[in-house]
Amino acid sequence: MSGEVSRRVSFAFLKKRRSGDDRYPRVSTELFWSPRCPDEVRLTFQTRRSPVVWVVARELLAAGLDGPAGVGDLSLLPDLRDCRRLLLVLDTPNGRAVLRVRRDVLAGFLAELPESPSGSGLADEVEAWLAGVTQ
Repeated sequence: MSGEVSRRVSFAFLKKRRSGDDRYPRVSTELFWSPRCPDEVRLTFQTRRSPVVWVVARELLAAGLDGPAGVGDLSLLPDLRDCRRLLLVLDTPNGRAVLRVRRDVLAGFLAELPESPSGSGLADEVEAWLAGVTQ
């Protein structure tokens, strides 16, 4: 579909390979946005077995550029050791994964996206629903 935005980036998986090794495994990741679902960004992590896909609210990624964002399965936090990087925390019933990405890479991807159409965001839907039930 025309207008789609895709960028391949590398996340650092914050689990050391072995004690004393300061290098972290890299995870090739595709960031993907489509005008069909303008409020979502799909993160596809390439693993040896098969791709792992997480769908994230675009608003959450944008909010995470300025400070902690997200509660629950996915959070985006500033990396306190390096202000140029962000930590993406994925929580599942099987455990937690922490990945690090450069802030400018995520900001650059989001800057490529067209503005979200007015009224299409989840926050707008919640506000409209609340207005309807409180009148």
